[in-house]
Amino acid sequence: MLKKMFCVLAVVLACIAPLPIQAADFPEKEVSIIIPWAPGGATDLVFRAVAAASQKHLGKAIVIVNRAGGGGAVGYTEGAQAKPDGYTLTAAVTPLTILPHAVKTAFTYQSFDPVINIVSDPSMFLVRSEAPWKTLKEFLDQAKKNPGMISDWRKATSIFGPITSASRSGAAS
Repeated sequence: MLKKMFCVLAVVLACIAPLPIQAADFPEKEVSIIIPWAPGGATDLVFRAVAAASQKHLGKAIVIVNRAGGGGAVGYTEGAQAKPDGYTLTAAVTPLTILPHAVKTAFTYQSFDPVINIVSDPSMFLVRSEAPWKTLKEFLDQAKKNPGMISDWRKATSIFGPITSASRSGAAS
């Protein structure tokens, strides 16, 4: 009896397996991309170009929504709280991973699922060309010998300010 049921199940599966699975037409309405920065920056410009190219293929408008504020926190919070239906996307850049470690946020990078990598954007550690350090090791060695040389980056107006603007005198500006 079990062998007969298995054969019937195999025949049924063999009959329905070749049938195409129909996905819902997507998108049925406009798609929004939240940019957690003011208009005109690099992230905004890149995603505007992606939106313009993509909407030609999707047949629906892709709207860029700039939600600046809080070093990206305003836009990331809105994206994290959006209905997970594919109609609201959020542009993610480095502050998404850094910000929750610097301040209390309503999101972490785990609040989002990546769907496409648009740009590979390496980050760099920079000092002025006149600085006495030529390698990261030299900089860190001097910083260890001089506590207080680098200020707490979480207190800066730009979260990257104190490290990237370390001056020749060894004081962070």
